[in-house]
Amino acid sequence: ITRAMIADTKRMFDEDFYENVFDRDEDVNRLSYLSYRTIRYALRNPALAAQRYALGPMELVNLWMLTHHVEAIADEAKRVARYMRRIELSKKEQQKIVEIAGMLEKNYVDMMKAYYEKNKTLAHTVSARKPELIAKLNSVYEQNQKTDWIGALTEHMKIMATNIHDLARAIYE
Repeated sequence: ITRAMIADTKRMFDEDFYENVFDRDEDVNRLSYLSYRTIRYALRNPALAAQRYALGPMELVNLWMLTHHVEAIADEAKRVARYMRRIELSKKEQQKIVEIAGMLEKNYVDMMKAYYEKNKTLAHTVSARKPELIAKLNSVYEQNQKTDWIGALTEHMKIMATNIHDLARAIYE
């Protein structure tokens, strides 16, 4: 769901997907809450979690972190979509934002792949891309400082990049 939200956010300048992104964020929130409840139950009943699912306390903490960051990324995708629908940029500047959104999407997909494959090398590779993303966002902000909503848009994209980067912590453990 989060991956689809990011993909739709990337296309906001072409078509207004905000309502769809907003509705899916509600779904992610519900699933996150369910995950938190399940993880808390497993932490209270560690023998059952270990016996049925082969999950120890560290794996449960990693699932908690994963859930937190995926939900935070979905929240930021919703916020980015909200600002993309409001902002007025030239086609050239829109294309820069779309390019950065595509980089965020690739980073998210790659980081989730790294998580499921427990691939620390890929996680490090994705984490190493964060400074380039931040630099591109700073550049877009600097070139469009007088544009309404540009600060909010670029900051929420930075927060999304940071949450994607922070997913790596669940992989390194």
